[in-house]
Amino acid sequence: MRIDDIDLTDLDRFAQGFPHPTFSFLRREAPVWFHPPTPHTPGGEGFWVLSCYTDVQTTAADATSFSSATGGGRDGGGTLIEDLPAGFAAAVLLNMMDDPRHKRIRKLVTPSVAPRALAAMEEELRQRTAAILDAAAARGRCDFVVDVAAELVAAADQWLALREDRSLLPGAVEEVLRWAPSTPYNRRTATRDVHLRSRTIHAGDKVTLWWASANRDEEVFPDPFRFDVLRAPNPHLTFGHGAHFCLGANLARIEIRLVLEGLLDRFETVELAGPIEWTRSNKRTSIRHMPVAFRGRR
Repeated sequence: MRIDDIDLTDLDRFAQGFPHPTFSFLRREAPVWFHPPTPHTPGGEGFWVLSCYTDVQTTAADATSFSSATGGGRDGGGTLIEDLPAGFAAAVLLNMMDDPRHKRIRKLVTPSVAPRALAAMEEELRQRTAAILDAAAARGRCDFVVDVAAELVAAADQWLALREDRSLLPGAVEEVLRWAPSTPYNRRTATRDVHLRSRTIHAGDKVTLWWASANRDEEVFPDPFRFDVLRAPNPHLTFGHGAHFCLGANLARIEIRLVLEGLLDRFETVELAGPIEWTRSNKRTSIRHMPVAFRGRR
């Protein structure tokens, strides 16, 4: 692989899921890399790519130097590679705001995902999960559009461990999250000149934080390409880091746990029954179609 051949704005690179080999190369050879503009790049403007855990975490935590809304005299900004207009998305959507407005709006929203609120909705979520899985069990197969489920088929030893010991479920949930973040990256905009690993990021530069790459950083996660429900610690960055840590983190954990519990309750095995079709996107890592077959518990 040559760095000159890498184009993260060519969506064909993401047509088979997240391109982990490309990011393994970047972590090793160019952890702070300026991505030049290509014919695919929105706005014809280059951007910085941060692929290592420490750099991603540090940058995400520094909301003063790296804005989620704008920076460096830009009229717009936001969290996508392309600039979004101010007043439409940038500085309006919660994940594209900076403090103090971000902090004020976030405080208003937080009660809806507080532990008491989540506890109140868990039973309804459990019933909905049961209805969905019961219908799938009756058919014996379905199009199971759940990111990472393919890996839980492949890791039969992990599936057996969960069946034997449900106390491993919290660790399994965290490993699912580490393995398959639905948002591969978020962008920030530098508000001032910043020096990082001997590179200078200038005020106004676009900076992309690749969570999916950080979650496979060999310096933080031993054997990072092994799905391991026993992994501990598991400090993944799937929900981001710092002021913009995902408000829905605990709701997502509950939903994943309920699905895993439901699968373990009903099925001996969950197996792929055809090819997986991925969404062709560098902003959302998700599966469009994934046929699976179930074998019920004896």
